[in-house]
Amino acid sequence: MNQIDVTVADGKVSVNIDKLKMGKQKQAKIEWQLKTDGYTFPSDGIVIPGNDGQFSDFRVNGSGRTFSCVDANTNSKDYKYDVKVIDRNGTPYELDPTIQNEGP
Repeated sequence: MNQIDVTVADGKVSVNIDKLKMGKQKQAKIEWQLKTDGYTFPSDGIVIPGNDGQFSDFRVNGSGRTFSCVDANTNSKDYKYDVKVIDRNGTPYELDPTIQNEGP
């Protein structure tokens, strides 16, 4: 499993891995863990706008504190994605890092 830590400070979302390199893993689970109290992932907490079937099984877990998906990783392509978290008032905070597939 590939884990990315997500934090929020001064109204800005950040991740500990700006470009997740998938190597040769197939059907690899990616999990984002929210480390800052007072925030959760909504149902669209991770969106991959250019998803061409590589990513599936998007789900919020752990009372909104984790979000996961599965990467088929059958190509060599970079995917920008959107991370969205919300605070207790429902205010969204967003960031757009990258997943780098390194398939066959």
